[in-house]
Amino acid sequence: MIENTMKDAEFLQFADDLIDFYVYFIADRKQPTFRHQTVNKVIMYINDELENDLTVESIAAHFHISTSHLSRIFREHVGITLVEYLNVRRVEESQYYLRHTNKSITSISDQFHFCNQSYFTRIFKKYTGVTPKHFRDELHHEFYRFDINELELEKV
Repeated sequence: MIENTMKDAEFLQFADDLIDFYVYFIADRKQPTFRHQTVNKVIMYINDELENDLTVESIAAHFHISTSHLSRIFREHVGITLVEYLNVRRVEESQYYLRHTNKSITSISDQFHFCNQSYFTRIFKKYTGVTPKHFRDELHHEFYRFDINELELEKV
């Protein structure tokens, strides 16, 4: 596909996007440094299992704690709800598939376990400012990245 359809400038842009995405991906793999070890473990678990059908209930069960306790400590230490964090991470990861695959938007929505494409589009636009289709079609849009450390600094 690359050899047949991309001009040199497009290929260079594609390569730059892949490098940027890789750098962001590696940055996400760093160990979180919140004061609560369960919160750090939950973030790492989400990063590892993002394409599975994660819910607050399934995460709480995995860590053998109640959903209310997990929700409370996550919000207290991270500054956003666990559901919001799951959505943010799903949007971040879905950007790669929108930009660098031919998968349909519905298929990507399903891959990240959004209940339907309409909800995926609404959540995607909430964080990126554009619809998934616009993000895919207009290559000048930067990848959206949520800076969890920024929230942590604001709380100190």
